Amino acid sequence: MLLVLGVSSYAQDKKAITLLNEVSEKTQSFDNIKIRFEYKMLNKAQGINESLDGWLLSKGDKYRLDVAGQQIISDGKTMWTFMESVNEVQINEPMDDEEGFNPRNFLKSWSDKFKAKILSETGNEVVLELLPKEAAAFNKVHVKVDKSKKQLMAITMFDGSGNEFVYAIKDFITNETIPDSSFRFNTADHPGIEIIDLR
Repeated sequence: MLLVLGVSSYAQDKKAITLLNEVSEKTQSFDNIKIRFEYKMLNKAQGINESLDGWLLSKGDKYRLDVAGQQIISDGKTMWTFMESVNEVQINEPMDDEEGFNPRNFLKSWSDKFKAKILSETGNEVVLELLPKEAAAFNKVHVKVDKSKKQLMAITMFDGSGNEFVYAIKDFITNETIPDSSFRFNTADHPGIEIIDLR
């Protein structure tokens, strides 16, 4: 019985790895991606259930995230975080893949940082659980994919404080014309802006 269970568990992991690799390969094949998503921050113990809509542009290692009056923009070398309400921009090095929401980079590096298994499968919807191989900002990640389209549907990140950060994809648009200027922040467009350089 132990031998059978061991083989079954291995097969399940192998299936998860194959599916994630297929999703990653298809995602990497697009010149660029434009995603409309719903962002949720949940904490059941504290009664927190917040929801916001946002947009993400992704092109190679460049990305632009617009949500809740905040823009996070990266050209792959520099990251700008602009808070419109206070007219302030912070400048940093780009975030690690698991700390941000760039699905292209996340999927490209997942096998180096996570172990995967399938949690559930309903029709074409498959939920996979990723556990970090080393200490990370999140103790697990759930990835929902459409196995027929080989496409991401949602990413949920869990931290050690009981928080869940959910990115549920509403529209997944590929290969539109997106200029590189979309991935740079121009302070000249924001008179009087406060610049905080944290590099």
